[in-house]
Amino acid sequence: MPDALNAYAQQADVQIFFPSEKIASIRSVPIKGKLKTDEALRRLIAGSGLEIARKSGGTIMLRAASEPARKASGATVVSNEPIVVTGSRIARTEEDTSTPVSTIDRTLIEASGSIVLEDVLTRQPQYSGGFTSRSNNPGTGAAQIDLRGLGSNRNLVLVNGRRYVFFGQDQVTDINVIPAALVERIETVTGGSSAVYGSDAIAGVTNFILRDDFEGIEARAQLGGDTRGDGQTYSLDLTAGTNFADDRGNFVISGSYYKRDGIRQAARAYAGRVLDDGYDENWNPALVETGSLRSPDGSFSYIPYGDQLLQPGMEGLRDALSAAGLADIGPTGFTFDGAGSDARVHNDPADRYNYALLNYLQTPAKRYGVSAFTHFDASDALTLYGEFSYYRNEVDMQLAEANLAGTMRFDVTNPYVSPEMNEVFRQLDLLETGDAYNDGLVSLRVNRRFTEFGPREALVVRDSYRAGGGIRGDLGDLGGQFLRNVHYDLNYFYSRADSSTHLNNMVSYSGLAAGILSVDGADPLVNLFGAGGISDEAVRQLKIDTSNPTETELQVASAIVTSDVAPLPAGPLSMSLGFEWRSAYARSSSDPALESGDAVGFDAYSPTEGEVNVYEIFGEMRLPLLSEESPIGRVTANGAFRYSDYDLTVANGVWTYLGGLEWAPVPGLNLRGQWQHAVRAPNIGELFGGQSADRPRATDPCADPSAAADPTLRDLCIATGVPANLVGSPIVQTGGRVDALYGGNPDLDVEKSDTYTFGFTLAPRAVPNLRVSVDYFHIEVKDAISMLAGGVESTLDLCYNVIQDPASDVCQAIRRDPADGVIAAPYSILATYTNIGKLETSGIDFGVSWSQPLAFGIGGNDSHLAIDIRGTWLEKYAITPVQDLPDQVYECEGAFGLTCGGPFPRFKTASRITWSSGGLMLSAQHRHLSAVTDDRILVPARSGESGPTKADLAAPVMGSRDYVDISVSYEVGRTGLTFFGGVNNVFDVDPPIVADSQQQANTYPSTYDALGAEYFVGAKLRF
Repeated sequence: MPDALNAYAQQADVQIFFPSEKIASIRSVPIKGKLKTDEALRRLIAGSGLEIARKSGGTIMLRAASEPARKASGATVVSNEPIVVTGSRIARTEEDTSTPVSTIDRTLIEASGSIVLEDVLTRQPQYSGGFTSRSNNPGTGAAQIDLRGLGSNRNLVLVNGRRYVFFGQDQVTDINVIPAALVERIETVTGGSSAVYGSDAIAGVTNFILRDDFEGIEARAQLGGDTRGDGQTYSLDLTAGTNFADDRGNFVISGSYYKRDGIRQAARAYAGRVLDDGYDENWNPALVETGSLRSPDGSFSYIPYGDQLLQPGMEGLRDALSAAGLADIGPTGFTFDGAGSDARVHNDPADRYNYALLNYLQTPAKRYGVSAFTHFDASDALTLYGEFSYYRNEVDMQLAEANLAGTMRFDVTNPYVSPEMNEVFRQLDLLETGDAYNDGLVSLRVNRRFTEFGPREALVVRDSYRAGGGIRGDLGDLGGQFLRNVHYDLNYFYSRADSSTHLNNMVSYSGLAAGILSVDGADPLVNLFGAGGISDEAVRQLKIDTSNPTETELQVASAIVTSDVAPLPAGPLSMSLGFEWRSAYARSSSDPALESGDAVGFDAYSPTEGEVNVYEIFGEMRLPLLSEESPIGRVTANGAFRYSDYDLTVANGVWTYLGGLEWAPVPGLNLRGQWQHAVRAPNIGELFGGQSADRPRATDPCADPSAAADPTLRDLCIATGVPANLVGSPIVQTGGRVDALYGGNPDLDVEKSDTYTFGFTLAPRAVPNLRVSVDYFHIEVKDAISMLAGGVESTLDLCYNVIQDPASDVCQAIRRDPADGVIAAPYSILATYTNIGKLETSGIDFGVSWSQPLAFGIGGNDSHLAIDIRGTWLEKYAITPVQDLPDQVYECEGAFGLTCGGPFPRFKTASRITWSSGGLMLSAQHRHLSAVTDDRILVPARSGESGPTKADLAAPVMGSRDYVDISVSYEVGRTGLTFFGGVNNVFDVDPPIVADSQQQANTYPSTYDALGAEYFVGAKLRF
């Protein structure tokens, strides 16, 4: 609070206080006393760079004035004005807290030009690139933020300090259903806050503070896109609010519409082809163009070749293959040049299919919705409030056409191949054993792309609802010197999300299996031999469209009381005590085709239904030990606890607690530290999730040629299902992916974490408006809940390169097609959830902010300069994938790849400089990500094991990236009209390119700017 207002308050007998709800809502300072206002107070308010937000009874709510009002008054707002921040339920300021908090205010949000909130956060140093709403394969159509790289399920998302609607069985919030037009600021607690907010805040809390006290009308329209001319975005927001009942109540409603055009990978040279780690003509490592063996012409294998044809009894087949022109057949079999043509040897990689062209780099999306907030101050002791929101998201994802990798039975006399090939089929039938011997049918391994059906389309439609309200109030002083400033809040909120994923242009497996066979001597319905061979009639009969609906519900009822409990020499002892009940429910089901596994290329989906209820009591204490007048300055201790009683056997009574200390030895310097112990109970998906299929990127060691030369690895591959003659053959893995089945595990234990942070904030009086913060963090999650061994790539690595025991859990989870050892549905890796060993991360966050009024400007006005620098140095990110192997640790800092995920740059910064004068504002931001190295190199090297070097890989390092963003806005006088625009990634920097170790589109689109330079222009009108 400015000194002049403090002096006025003392003279006029006006009390200044900081109730958390109102400050957190509108970033304001309330002045309460006998006077509503007078001319002297008005002048002081204007001269302090503030303005009256609203009046309620004897309370005047103040907030930072608009730019024109500040310039007209000649005032400058002090950048270090205290506000109540996230991380505690006891009112305190950003400088006066033991846990580090990072704040992004509305000015920074608008300067970024980001229409979607995920872009604002993923560009901040503390966040890692998870799956965004742009992600296509895999993707959910939702924006899931990932704090510290510990997973979106370990970062709690709040809106105005309360839990928000989640979607899916993993209970994760899609942050793009939060009304961006109403966001006043975003506060991130980067050191964990489970004791204060709940168990899923292990990595921290992201709290979106909304403008729920708005008066007037504000309209905002924005157009954006890529400077290459594609991927346009459109948004329109309209917000209206009014006071009522002599300014004791307020109602605000905000509606928004957002549309985004899609961009296919074919539109970017780096993404429009399938890249693989390979070699050039001189056998130097190189990124080579490749593709999928599942091509439109098809490849047909499971046929003896090479030395196998020299064995006794193979004479007939050898002669038949020679007559058909297939004497040189290899492990990948034969293919065709088109429907009805003769067969030829399948030549790898010339016959591979480029599936990248049809995939989306940016998925098309549409979103619209409305949010409403209201409150009414019946008295100082009673405020009634309510909230409602509804949002609908529609996201289109697209993949290349359905594809088949499996063994099927064909008629020996199939009419769609040449007589020579019919003889090959007959000879193969004579080599089969048991009931299959000479039965007129032949088994062939089929790899085929069904281009006749068109690309697979996945439309995700999600409706999200949230409604609730409560009562709160200030009860004042209840016990003389004790129980002062008592505040209470009781509320209940109900949230629901109804989602459905519609998968179109799928192929029925049962229909296909029947359709390739003759019925009563008639020609088969389906001709799989060659591209375009499937007739329109066959397409009509075999095409199926599927759906996978999901519904989720969240109910939260809470009550909290805060108070200055007792006076102490150094200040009041402040405490809070609360109760919370939560009920989370999720149910998903599939149509019969998905549930039975009848969709080609997919394992059977199992339904999911589960509910988790928890009753919690929690408390917090703030204990001043020494005041500012003591010889060593102000010292304050704080602590918090939370007792959670889940209706789960493993978590029917668990404790979370923290302790912290703040020390301000001199004015402007605050030293802080905090330790927290947290327990996270498994969520619905981790416990009750039914089986669901995916095709993650992974490398099968048994498909590497070196496997055939390594006796131990060769024997292990054979023991886990690879035919002896195919060990080391490329047919064992037909692309850079394998099929996996995910699912829940009702026997999961809770995961436990310990977090400690320590650092300081510095705001020296000798340098006005300068603030420096530095904080060290260390988070360790034991018994972490994850997929088996931490992921599919880790499962393969542990089985074949580390444990090397076919009876081990990781090896037993690997299932292979007995015909050729391929890991493809219905023979998928079982990647169910389990308690792995440990996750651990540590590093240093730092920030510098400084602002300065300048004596020059435009049109006779003064100007203002502001600098904001944020950064994170990552000391450690380590994964211990198996509890029984504590020494097997993947050290992933500075790495990326299929084992570590990531990327995890050691150094990330986001720095912004802003200059404003009159109604003009110019802003520029620099973003930096340091280089990262392929984990195939780093992980074994850091473990003292042998592995590839940089010279062995074509793209061993993704180099550092530096992006520059610029923006400008101009407020036209006092009209309330503002024009704005800008360009992000102004120098059109391309993302780094990799092959086998990629996330999507030969890079990591959720970490790096994948589209190039993106512009935005728009206007805002406030009246």
